[in-house]
Amino acid sequence: MKVIKRYVGMGTLVLCIEALLVLRITPPGFDGWKSVTVGPGQTLWTIGEAYCPNTDPRYVVGAIETRNHVGTNIQPGDVLWVPTKPVPIWTRLAF
Repeated sequence: MKVIKRYVGMGTLVLCIEALLVLRITPPGFDGWKSVTVGPGQTLWTIGEAYCPNTDPRYVVGAIETRNHVGTNIQPGDVLWVPTKPVPIWTRLAF
């Protein structure tokens, strides 16, 4: 019986670690979108860093491209929807 309890405990620990790793590599969700006009010399990367700091710019750029149906070819004067804050990872947990 002790062997079964040990395996259940180890299995539970492994399952929790896997769940945290999956959440860690899952791209963040975004909230608080804002309309932004592209200025001269701006790229999606610089816009993402400016409006959603402390977030990996790769995810922000991907979210901007998806929301606005654009590629990396943007022009000054284009109006884009840009996220202003990431959704905390803990709010995406489903129990």
